[in-house]
Amino acid sequence: MCEAICDLHVANKDGSSSEDCLHETFIFRRRKDKKPGLPDWELVHFNTSIATAKISPEEMLEIQLSNKSHRNPHLYDGLTDREKKLVKMIRSGTQIRDIAASFGLAEITIKKALAKIYHRYNVKNRSRLCAYFDDLENS
Repeated sequence: MCEAICDLHVANKDGSSSEDCLHETFIFRRRKDKKPGLPDWELVHFNTSIATAKISPEEMLEIQLSNKSHRNPHLYDGLTDREKKLVKMIRSGTQIRDIAASFGLAEITIKKALAKIYHRYNVKNRSRLCAYFDDLENS
C-alpha cells in the first residue's frame, strides 16, 4: 500500500484562500499470473479524498479503520456460516491443513468445499478468490 498526503494552499477567485489536505491511497498486489510485457505489480484500489482541515496521519488511520468496519456489510451474503469462516480463514492466509484441523475435517473435504466456492464465484484458485473479495470489500 502506498499513501500520499499533501497540504494544499488553494487560492479562490474572490481573493480568499484555504488550506486543504489531499490524501491519496494506492493499493498494489503482485501479479500471480506473470505475462510478458506486464509489470510485476498491478493496481487494485485507488482512493482520493480532500479535507478542508488538516488531518494528522493518526487521525487519518482512525478514519480509515472506522470506514473499513462499515464497508460492504453484505460481503459474504450467499455463503453459509461455515463457508464464511472458511473464506475468512483463506483470506487471512491460513493453510489448508490448519483449516481442516480447526473444522475437524480431512484436508480433502476442505479442498472440495473450496472448489464449490471457486465455482460459485467463477474463480480458479485461492488467490483469485481473495482478490475477488478484496475488490468487493474495497468498492
